[in-house]
Amino acid sequence: MKLYRSFLPLLLVPVLLFFLGGCVSQDTQYIRRDINTLQKQIDALREDIKSAQLTTPAQPTTSLEVRKEQADRGADLEIVKRDLDSLRAIVEDNQQLAARTSTRLDDQERQFSTKLGELEIKVDQMLAKIEAAPSERGSPREEVKTPPPPVVEEPAPTEAPPVSVESDVERVYQEAYETFQAGDLEGARSQFQAFLKEYPDTPLSDNAQFWIGEIAFKKHQYEAAILAYENVIKKHPDSNKLPDAILKQGLAFLELGDKIDARIILESLIKKYPKTEQARIAKRTLQSL
Repeated sequence: MKLYRSFLPLLLVPVLLFFLGGCVSQDTQYIRRDINTLQKQIDALREDIKSAQLTTPAQPTTSLEVRKEQADRGADLEIVKRDLDSLRAIVEDNQQLAARTSTRLDDQERQFSTKLGELEIKVDQMLAKIEAAPSERGSPREEVKTPPPPVVEEPAPTEAPPVSVESDVERVYQEAYETFQAGDLEGARSQFQAFLKEYPDTPLSDNAQFWIGEIAFKKHQYEAAILAYENVIKKHPDSNKLPDAILKQGLAFLELGDKIDARIILESLIKKYPKTEQARIAKRTLQSL
């Protein structure tokens, strides 16, 4: 499932850290500027007090006024000191907030990476299970009693455009597709598999692989469907069937009762193809979870 790593919200983590870090840093710069201003005011008041103290003996007739002025300046000095202490406390709070935010985002990134790794392992395990028992691939899987999944809207697969039979590749593919349209799912699966064995890399190969997944989905063989759609995603990254394959893979996980993995896949579809019909269906499905 390495393809999904590029779709996931992990890309938001560094942006959010940069944004929060920038806001906290800018606020801290403003506060430090205010602190410097207050410190200069304190220094000026201290100089005035010292100057007044030095001139007091030479002017004994105004000693009362000098003392009053010193008292006023002392009061001003205390006010400035309190403001300075408040600003320093705000700086410390901002620094602590930035540290807590960074730690929380790091934890979320680690949790999301762990979940993606588990999803990839699960798909690999299903692939190994199917490869170990090829004779059972065509038979329906044993029914597992799970809570009924939410009602989801299954998209109508994009039908392959009519092709003129101008080559063996098109002829073999068209025969398999017509078998699928006629409702012979097992016959169509065999024909599409034979097509891929003979023609693994043609403009129609991604379509053939997708219809194999659709056949498995229709027969309620959801694990086989997931792997078939995964082959479309991995082997044909530029295919026009990619949005359909990602959507149906998410719905297959949902049919298996795995809502967590289904959500991850559907959210990646919405992020990569936000304006498609498949993304609209994915959004509506997520709202029903």
